[in-house]
Amino acid sequence: MSISLRFPPSGMRCLPAFAPSPVFLFGLVLMFAACGETTTLPSSVGGLDEVLFVEDPRFLNDTLYDQVDARLQAQFGNFLHFEPIFDLLTRTQDSMSKTLEKHRNMVFVAVLNTESDYNTQVKALIGTEGVEAVREKGALVAERRNVWASGQHVHLIVTDSKERLARLLPSALDETVRRIQSIEAEKYKRFVYAGGTNVPQTEDLKDNYDIVLRIPDRYDLHESSNGNFRWYRRSTLDLTASIMVYQHPYRRELETQPAYAVFVRDSLGKRYERSATPGAYMSTEKLVRPIVDTVDLNGHFAIRTQSLWRLVGDFMGGPFVNYLIYDQVNNRIIHLDAYVYAPDITRKRKLVRELDAILQTFDIPGAVVNG
Repeated sequence: MSISLRFPPSGMRCLPAFAPSPVFLFGLVLMFAACGETTTLPSSVGGLDEVLFVEDPRFLNDTLYDQVDARLQAQFGNFLHFEPIFDLLTRTQDSMSKTLEKHRNMVFVAVLNTESDYNTQVKALIGTEGVEAVREKGALVAERRNVWASGQHVHLIVTDSKERLARLLPSALDETVRRIQSIEAEKYKRFVYAGGTNVPQTEDLKDNYDIVLRIPDRYDLHESSNGNFRWYRRSTLDLTASIMVYQHPYRRELETQPAYAVFVRDSLGKRYERSATPGAYMSTEKLVRPIVDTVDLNGHFAIRTQSLWRLVGDFMGGPFVNYLIYDQVNNRIIHLDAYVYAPDITRKRKLVRELDAILQTFDIPGAVVNG
């Protein structure tokens, strides 16, 4: 068997660092490898949210690899139609092309219990320290950067036995998925702001509302904006995307609960979002269970809600992302809500990820963040 994937350039110097992670409790070690190179590497390739799974021929028909495929193609959000979290490519090591070798996100899943071309490649990627970690701990979850291309992230899940891999694979995959999504979020951010920032509206939020939120250049202030409410919108032939920013003084504990985020967005939707149909208004879709998480939004506690909206009395709807932030220092509640209407665009994942990339620029001027 020929090895299409080459070993990492010999001039590359890697500085491994170890840090705890959720999967560490299950016996795995998370290793970040920050790599630099002495020669110029080509740029990495791959679409947004695209992942290449490089497979070991030994496990092509194994249920363990079925688990990998299923996790990397799990349902994104709660759309009424199926859409995966990643666009997955699969290749065996010996079928790799020079182009795919430069893919931005690559995943290897290996069991180092035998000698093979695949395991030789994996050992070269994790290095002597990584091999020792697998021998001592039994497993390793690792990330290696800039191996065959600049901006590349190679993710590895490695164990010393198939039995151990079966036990640890779910949590290791969860950690890998979170890391890839975080990497891709930065890519979405660069894409969203490729046309620049709407400086006047961004400065208005900062100067008059003590809110940092980068409004993309393509978004304009809606005429309905007033008081503590700001509404931005961009419209094209394919879609209409909106961002709502609203704040009010904190009054009671109820306002830090997930249900309150939906209550406020429904109140704003009923007051402001209309259509040509008289009496129609925006509401959160009640037939779909929202996906709710508590998150760290640039050091600020926030409740993130992702779900679907619809116009009551009309036939319009789409996805939304909402963040409810409790600003304890300024004793206020901040609502960030972004939603899109794009009936002719079947796949909505990228639209949601773009909206989320905007909301994730949130900060509070001069705030001392958690941690």
